[in-house]
Amino acid sequence: MWIRGKASIDIAAPPDAIWEWLVDRDKQKAWMKDEIEWLPVDTSQLHAGYRGTEIMQFPQGPSEARIELVEYEPPRRMVAKQEHEWFSSRATFELSAAGAGTRVVSSVRIRYRSFKTWIQLLPIVPFYSRVIKTGLKDLKQLVEGGA
Repeated sequence: MWIRGKASIDIAAPPDAIWEWLVDRDKQKAWMKDEIEWLPVDTSQLHAGYRGTEIMQFPQGPSEARIELVEYEPPRRMVAKQEHEWFSSRATFELSAAGAGTRVVSSVRIRYRSFKTWIQLLPIVPFYSRVIKTGLKDLKQLVEGGA
């Protein structure tokens, strides 16, 4: 059972200025509003094949997920694969030219391991969709505001 989501926003800044907000754990926390444990403190360690662990918060309690960067092409594209006991996912950030700025596209595909899991986690899907859309708006304000 697959669920897909996608959101985009145009930001008046070059890709390099936006990219650091996607890969720096403190900067990402500023617009995602969540702890980002899987990203290294030193972003020079990032590469395709990089692996980390994320502690995810669910109504049922915290749970661990393994994350791997399957594509890493600064400052244009990053794809992360996530393996969790309840689901697997693939999250993508793509940056491309948009007028005088950059279009940021965030997409995710989630595959639940069972119908029961899908039913249990279904209520949080709209929540995460809002988080991504709101997060991209916050990202735009931070980047364009020169934070």
